[in-house]
Amino acid sequence: MQNLTFCAAIERKPLLQIGPKTVVTFHYTLHDESGTELETSRTSEPSAYLYGANNIIRGLETAMSGKGTGDIFSVTLSPEEA
Repeated sequence: MQNLTFCAAIERKPLLQIGPKTVVTFHYTLHDESGTELETSRTSEPSAYLYGANNIIRGLETAMSGKGTGDIFSVTLSPEEA
């Protein structure tokens, strides 16, 4: 299994900071280790989840902690974090 890289942009407004019980909407693009795009949300509505409800990849949720509206970030996850 290979590492995966998520590039994400936090969309939710008027979100101040992501933390427990926060509803978050975000766009993402997922790449494999060679940089090939595997999937993206950019062609549709942003993804939404409830922080702390264990309904997205654990490593991605950890990377989102403390981020806020308008933040753009990239995180590479090992198979164990995915």
